[in-house]
Amino acid sequence: MESVLRAASENWWQYLVRGVLAVIFGIIALVWPSITLAILIVVFGLFVLLSSIVTGVGAIARAGTGQLWGWQLTAGVLGIVAGLIILRWPGVTAVVLLFLIALWLISTGLIEIVAAVADHQEVPHAWLLAIGGIVSVGRSGAW
Repeated sequence: MESVLRAASENWWQYLVRGVLAVIFGIIALVWPSITLAILIVVFGLFVLLSSIVTGVGAIARAGTGQLWGWQLTAGVLGIVAGLIILRWPGVTAVVLLFLIALWLISTGLIEIVAAVADHQEVPHAWLLAIGGIVSVGRSGAW
């Protein structure tokens, strides 16, 4: 745990840059709610790309320190590839994103329903958890 805290404190700038990029992305999404899906995907692709470059640079900077950096570099490289794919094929990205959101909603909803049924005696008002699960599955539009 101590090494994780040390690594986080030594690489504070990565969190700052990624946080600033995330805030900028969030503000753009809020300020221009009528933004088209294509532009939103391009902005998201740029966020993924820039954030991953920061991650990769951070990993390279840690390479000579004796700290683990290979996984961070791998994440940075994969993120760069993902960002480039998003920017190259925004239409495919929109469809994949739609399916990922739907799958996430359905799986989360089913897990909540199962948890509510399994824990109905231990959890007071477990029926509320089941209703949340049903709503989550329903809002996915898969029905």
